[in-house]
This record gives sequence, structure tokens and C-alpha cells, in this order.
Amino acid sequence: MEELSPTAERLVSEFVRTTRRQGAVPSRQVADRTLELLRQLVSEPGWRQTAQLVGQLRAAGRQLAAELPTQPAVGTLVCRLLKMAREEHGAHDEVHEARPHGAPPSQVDSLHRRLTAGRGAAPAADLSSELTGLRANLLAGLDELQTELDASADNIAREALSHIHADDVVLTAGRSATVLAFLRRAARERAFHVLVVEGAPFGGGHRAAAELAALPRRVHVTVIAESALFAMMARVNKVILGVHTVLADGGLRAPVGTQALALAARFHSVPVIVCAPSYKLSPQFHRGDQQEGFLESVSPESVLPYADGALVGRARLTCPLFDYVPPELVTLFVTHTGGTSPWYVYRLLNEYYDQQDHEIVQV
Repeated sequence: MEELSPTAERLVSEFVRTTRRQGAVPSRQVADRTLELLRQLVSEPGWRQTAQLVGQLRAAGRQLAAELPTQPAVGTLVCRLLKMAREEHGAHDEVHEARPHGAPPSQVDSLHRRLTAGRGAAPAADLSSELTGLRANLLAGLDELQTELDASADNIAREALSHIHADDVVLTAGRSATVLAFLRRAARERAFHVLVVEGAPFGGGHRAAAELAALPRRVHVTVIAESALFAMMARVNKVILGVHTVLADGGLRAPVGTQALALAARFHSVPVIVCAPSYKLSPQFHRGDQQEGFLESVSPESVLPYADGALVGRARLTCPLFDYVPPELVTLFVTHTGGTSPWYVYRLLNEYYDQQDHEIVQV
């Protein structure tokens, strides 16, 4: 039954309050705290059967996604754990005893899905039995997932020398910790020029430029305004971006202004490379600008100060945080496993998430 126990409800409510109170924090920090919450839910002694744990996790995932729709790591990590739980249970299920000798479970499952495609959904597995060691195995799986997150930035940065060459002109926007690690890795061995779009009115580009300029082996760094973006794009060799969420079709939920940047890059035939940790891969599609995750705005006071009272009274302003960038504007995703085309993101989603849990994640 998909409902939270009193202890789990208290943990989830406390997580939501803390996350909201902290305000704008890096998504990696939210991912780490989400893994800690999942460890507490798995360690809770109130469940015995896999079905009870799955029900609690699904209920927690729904509540977290509803309360924190703009935090991609929350729902996606819950889905990762749900897939782990089902796979652990499936490994002990009597149905899998008929598996061909030496064939991994994922290969058999994939073949079964292909053979049954178009003939109705396969019956849900029976998760009502109790499995000895399931709790310990899931906690070990969460530790492995934490290790994956800790190493993801370094693994993505290792691909830098494959994409950044000597004397390249690279353009980036705002401040992304993953992109900064990517550029730092390339700067160890190659000299190149970085154009940083300032990201007004938030000024993330200025902070990123200061960090890049402070490298021991300095790269040439230039901060440009958004208004100069199209003119400067003709001199750029490649665009390297961070992202808030990668959608199931290979599109992006990215900081506002990214769509205009990607359109300018396509006009000048400049490749757009997106550095994306695995926890930012969402199984949901873009369904229109009315999705809750795309509606978040902040006060426009930084654009039009309240001191300009006469003008403020005659103008209606919005300051949105996110853009939707369609997949045809993205050339390549760089994840911790290497480069992936936008059209093959679905294969990563099949590896990370179970299809019946996709609705938990909101965009």
C-alpha cells in the first residue's frame, strides 16, 4: 500500500522543510541529502516485505516531487532505489531460476520487454515475500550510488581533452560546478580561450570567470553580456553547458537564456556539449510551458528596481528561472559513462529507472 508510516512521514516533512529553508542550493548538495533520506527510509524497521518498502518509497517520491518540483535529484534518486529493490527481489524470485546459464538478468529483462512490446504490459512481480538481507543489500547499493555521484564530476572531466583542443574558443554560460571541473581538467594540458556569458541578473558568469582566471595555468577568460552573444558566436568553436534537468527526449530544462544561446549556436553551426551527471536524467517529457517546473520565477527587482516606482506601476514583468531547450539544439551529452547523443538518452533511462515509476518524477 502506497502510504507513509508516521516515522517516514516525519523524515520526508523534515527534508522538505530543510530544503525549502536553505533556498537556492547546488543540486549536488540536494542529491547527497536525498541519499541520506533514502538510507533512513531503508533502515526504518517498520517494513518487512519488499512490497511495503516499495509502497513507502513511491509515496515518499510522490510527496517529494510535489513539494520540490524543481529539484531533479529528489525524484530520480527515489526511482533509482525503487529499481534496485525490484531487481534485488527479482534476483531471488523463482521465475528467474529458469534464466539461461550465464545470462545477466538485465539482458533477459530487456529481451522480454522487446518480445512483449505492443502486446500489453507484463504482469507486475509479486513483491509480498520477505527476503533475508534485502535491507543490507539496498544500503550497500545506496553506498555504491553515493560513490557514483562523488566520482561523476571527475569522470565527466576526464572527457575534456577529447572535446577541447589547443587554441579553441569555448563558450559557457553562468556557473556550473561540473562545467568548471571540465574546463579545469582541460586547462592542465591545453591553452584555450573561454567566453563566459554573465548570466544576468544573477551574475553566475562573473563568479565562474573569477574561478577560471585564478587557475595556476591561466586560461584566457572573457565575460560577455547576453546582448553580445550572437555576434561572438561566430568566433566560437564549441559551447559547453551545465544543465538543470535532462528530459526523456533529450531536451533540457536549463537556466533562462540557454535556449537563445543554443539557437545562436545552431545558426553558426557550433556544437553544443552538455555536461550532465546521472541524477539529472529525468524520465519525463516536456509537455508545455504550463509544467510546474518551468513556471518558477523570482522577483524582477534586480532587473527593474522598486525605486523606479513610476515605471513599475506601468509595467508587468516576470523573471523566469528556466528555459526548455529541444533536443535538436543539443549535439552531445557527456555523462560519467562517456558521450551520449540526445536521441539515445532513453537507453540510459531504461538502465536507471523502472517504467512503472516514471510518473513519480515531475518536471
